[in-house]
Amino acid sequence: MDIYRCKAVLSIQKSDQLHILQRKPIRESPPNVPRKRPMRSCSAAAVEETPAKPTVPFPKLMPFWDKYETEEVYKTLPQNPHFSPLVDAIENAQDREMLAVGMILTFYDMLKEVKNLPPNVSSSQLRSIRSYFAKVEKHGFDVAAPLSLIDKALSLQDGREKKVEKRECLDKKIEAKKTETRNFREELGKFEEELVEFKRKIMELETQKALAKEEMEAVKEKEEAADKMIDEMRSCVETIDQEIADGEVEFITSLLAPW
Repeated sequence: MDIYRCKAVLSIQKSDQLHILQRKPIRESPPNVPRKRPMRSCSAAAVEETPAKPTVPFPKLMPFWDKYETEEVYKTLPQNPHFSPLVDAIENAQDREMLAVGMILTFYDMLKEVKNLPPNVSSSQLRSIRSYFAKVEKHGFDVAAPLSLIDKALSLQDGREKKVEKRECLDKKIEAKKTETRNFREELGKFEEELVEFKRKIMELETQKALAKEEMEAVKEKEEAADKMIDEMRSCVETIDQEIADGEVEFITSLLAPW
């Protein structure tokens, strides 16, 4: 409860309205005369026209209550809290009033915070704000509108967070695929280098093949020439052999001829 007491003081200090927290002066009664509370007069017609407000567990002695009922900021979502839980929580009526003022100031600050929530607000923050409104609802604050707005925001943010999570998952998969693609490109580059080397070696082999073919043709020509020469020499040998044989026959015939 101390947070609301501090809120009541600090919020009004910031708005240069510290005098609002000061008690309305109470006129001192003459000595030995009991102090009497001023009685408010109201007509029957006024009672019929004005809806009955809940009774609060403290006298409204601060000027804040006049401001609360007249200023536009408090008319955005009019409230008539009963503050009944303060009866058991706080014994002193003055402290109850101080805490009640702090709760009202905090309530309207929270309404502003809800309206100014950024699009990337976390679900945990929304649940924290929702928990606050659930607590002040016990004091009689009408929180249906802010709770409805927060529930809708929670639904949207839960969906957004799931989509963000899904997107992050896809981003990771994309990065993984990019890494795979880079690896594939590196492998393809190596294969291309090997193919270039293979082509170079094939060209060298083709050149060697052509040279070998030329050499083979030259050797073949030499072989054919050698074979031709051998045939010619054999023919000469046969001729010579024939001539020798003829010579021998002639020699023998000459020797055998009569004198």
